[in-house]
Amino acid sequence: MLLPHPRRAGSTAQASFLALLLTCDSSAHAQSEFSGPSLGAQVDFMNTSTELTFDGAPYSYGAPSQTLRLQTAYGLSLGPETLLNLGASTQLGDVDGGRTILNESETEITLSRGTALYVEPAYAIHPDTVLYGKFALIQAQVELAVNDDDPSRLERKLKGQGFGLGVRHLLAPSLYLQIEFMQMNYDKTRITSKDDPDAGLPLGIDATSANVGLGLQF
Repeated sequence: MLLPHPRRAGSTAQASFLALLLTCDSSAHAQSEFSGPSLGAQVDFMNTSTELTFDGAPYSYGAPSQTLRLQTAYGLSLGPETLLNLGASTQLGDVDGGRTILNESETEITLSRGTALYVEPAYAIHPDTVLYGKFALIQAQVELAVNDDDPSRLERKLKGQGFGLGVRHLLAPSLYLQIEFMQMNYDKTRITSKDDPDAGLPLGIDATSANVGLGLQF
């Protein structure tokens, strides 16, 4: 019966233990790199889908937009490879909701002051890269402008939910690249005038977003 050489057996055990330590160290490194506070800015490429009901008839339209988004977050460690980001973001600039003709008058939908509060469960797929999911409570101000001989504006605050996926990759010890995709669904409402809040037009808005940007991890 052949027995393993004591030195070889010891070397094999030491090599296995070293490999395990390296694996754990790599995971901990990835997790620790993205924990703590962060601040980022992204270019948001959005496409809206608007449905407005006028005189009982639905009108569907939309438009693409590009805006700048600022975000701040804090990463909480959940384990060697997982963390949870809690954050908030705001859009700088208006989002085009589309234009159409109602009753021979051109109307324009605009979303402004868009904000989000979100949570992001994240998983480290590499020492310098995390993949995350996103759930957000979103809010924006919607305005319908009627451009005719007697211009008027209807407005309403919108609330809703957003769902997304994204990836962050460290380019330097404190600098990361972010790529993210989101679907935003605003609650259906009626857009009204301040002078006549009981009247209004049924309105529904959804939006898809793809953003790319840079951030600082502190």
